Amino acid sequence: MAIPRVSAYTSAAKAGAGPPDVETTETTAFCQCCQVACHRFRPTKPCSFCHARVCQFCSCGTEPHVLCKSCQPQVRGAQPAFSFRQLLWRFKMLPFGCHGEKWLFLVRKRQSFVVPTDLTGDEYQWLVHQLPRQRRLQGAHLEQKRTLDRDVDRTFQQLQIRMANAKRANFLAKSQYSSSEFMTWKSNTHQLLSVFLMLKPQIGYCQGMTSVAAVLVQESKMNSEIAFRLFLALSEKYRLDDVYRPDMKDVNLRYFQLDEALRLHLPRLHAHLSDRDIHPSTYASCWILTLFTECRLFPHRYVVAFLDLFFEFGWKVFFQTCLAIFSIIETPLLRQSTPGEIFAYLSKVTWFHRHKSDSDLDRFFATARAVNISSSFLDVLQGEYSTEASMSMNEYD
Repeated sequence: MAIPRVSAYTSAAKAGAGPPDVETTETTAFCQCCQVACHRFRPTKPCSFCHARVCQFCSCGTEPHVLCKSCQPQVRGAQPAFSFRQLLWRFKMLPFGCHGEKWLFLVRKRQSFVVPTDLTGDEYQWLVHQLPRQRRLQGAHLEQKRTLDRDVDRTFQQLQIRMANAKRANFLAKSQYSSSEFMTWKSNTHQLLSVFLMLKPQIGYCQGMTSVAAVLVQESKMNSEIAFRLFLALSEKYRLDDVYRPDMKDVNLRYFQLDEALRLHLPRLHAHLSDRDIHPSTYASCWILTLFTECRLFPHRYVVAFLDLFFEFGWKVFFQTCLAIFSIIETPLLRQSTPGEIFAYLSKVTWFHRHKSDSDLDRFFATARAVNISSSFLDVLQGEYSTEASMSMNEYD
């Protein structure tokens, strides 16, 4: 979807105001094209068409005939896959501004047969401006929108309670976010999910999306555009589309893969749970749908560390993390004799909240990464699951 760029000069000309006064225009410390900080050895120059302040690497010509990359028709359709800032990230010449930027870099590095929807900033803003038209929705789409509104309200009410409890428990003078920052976080999360619902009505809204989107917005420093790109990448490159779609096609596949991985690596615990009819479908749905972002098993630092690995390595990290969790709580679980006791213990695991130091976190994820689960192993299990599913469908027919 190509959205034409509307420059500040063009908008002003249409309004009859003429070009803006360059002397009164506020200069920026960053190039508005590559977003790299500028200084006396990397000065910015104003584009003669859109008046954006750009560096020498993002422009051509000399003043007063400077053109930025976005205003050069001959190169507009041939932009590289990696921006200059991403190139600096690749060679570790520029630090990441937030976890969201790091995750976006890992997404762009990751090879996939699925071509992602790579929206530009203008296209994302265009989608945002279309949101008021969604008030005319009817039928199933209207019901999904109402469910989205309810879930966002419920999720952020729970977050507010947790933050208040953390403030009291840690004797903090003030909360992590002010009321205005908290409302910005909530509105950006709601905006992200609304744009996704409008862009992919065939997927729709599913419970679990809100907590994932909230973490992405939070770790992108409230930048809803970066968070939306990450959510879209999770949907397309990491196959969350098939988890969130109405038939939840991949949820049962993930249950099967987790059950087989548990049987292979922790056979005693697997037999203990299977004898009591406790399968992944009874305890792992929250883990799969929210990628550990909503379940109270992990504190926030563990969630961020998990997403660091998930964006880099994909679903195998999810199963490695699950097995690392079970390896920690295997002995207490084996002491529980009834399904009720097992579920009660799983809902109140406090090990991760008691071990929040950097050394504990590094040790846990080092243990997880040492679990022998590869992407090829998951592909084999996916083939077995597809074969069993087709055979069961034939028997049903």
